[in-house]
Amino acid sequence: GAFTLSRILNFYIDKLLQNAKKLSEEEIMNKTDSVVSIFTYFRDKDEFLEYAKRSLCKRLLSTDKNFLEGPEQHFLSRLKEKQGAAYTNKLTGMFRDCQDDKIEEMKEKFRTWAKSDKVGGVTFSVQVLNEGHWPIGADDKFPLTGLPTELAKCKNEYEKFYKEDTAASKKLRWLWGFGTVAIQHVKRGKTRSMKLELIVTPAQACILSLFNDEDKLTFAQIRERLWTSTSGDTAKYNKILVDALEIMTPTKKTYRVLKKDPPAYGKGANVIGDDDVFTVDVQLAKRRTFKFNKATARKTKGEDPGVRKEILRQREFEMDAAIVRVMKARNVCTFQELQAETINILKNRFR
Repeated sequence: GAFTLSRILNFYIDKLLQNAKKLSEEEIMNKTDSVVSIFTYFRDKDEFLEYAKRSLCKRLLSTDKNFLEGPEQHFLSRLKEKQGAAYTNKLTGMFRDCQDDKIEEMKEKFRTWAKSDKVGGVTFSVQVLNEGHWPIGADDKFPLTGLPTELAKCKNEYEKFYKEDTAASKKLRWLWGFGTVAIQHVKRGKTRSMKLELIVTPAQACILSLFNDEDKLTFAQIRERLWTSTSGDTAKYNKILVDALEIMTPTKKTYRVLKKDPPAYGKGANVIGDDDVFTVDVQLAKRRTFKFNKATARKTKGEDPGVRKEILRQREFEMDAAIVRVMKARNVCTFQELQAETINILKNRFR
């Protein structure tokens, strides 16, 4: 079918841990233990791990904080018990990066360095991640050259602080598609005005800031202002913009920030045309605060082929490493012996 057992089981544990607050501690522990028991019968344990990393990444970086530390740690400890510390190394590394005490320590250091918890009047906080632990692909590590003044100042100040704090031994790479920006918007009516708050990603905030000076912008104009030079990467930047804009410009106007003309979306490479026009049209029904999620349904659906490729690529690396390990130990052996030894090394990875 379209979904493997590893992916289906991961969907279940992901939803279970997202909604852990609705269950008693005993219920959540029993259900996670059941998942790990089923997992032990799987052959593609590396596939389950890859999906588990991506799901944990979303839960940890979600502004809704859709996780409880207790159930998450229990699930990781049960996986570690079954598969060993090497199997759960990156999962535990992601958890360490998001521990409240580590985040607060960096906040306090920056606050002391800047002598304020604000930069240019903007309340600003950064979460530093260890790149080796997180399943964040190259498509999510895009640069943004056309930052609004407020965001550019925050970025520059934090880079100065981090350079001093790490003695220039580490370099920051900003993830503009993650994190949140709270934007205040005043919607003026015939009789009164209403103050609204929009929760968006930094990339979406950069797009919206362009409309402070313009009433309407085409798709091509937005791209040119965010990236002063696309240098042949137009298709890449188009995809980034589509992911950011599509969630803010749904055809139904119940919850939206921008209006697209024409309103319909195309397919494939022509989802949005260069001449499509965007204007501000904030519609939040009766809500005063609304969060526009990072991922769209279309993007989530398209993630699976990339995950499968990553799993196969990782398997090649592991087989190569196992072969090298056998040859270093044996120096000389037959092909049948090499096969048997390699399978013996890798068997715990898959079953």
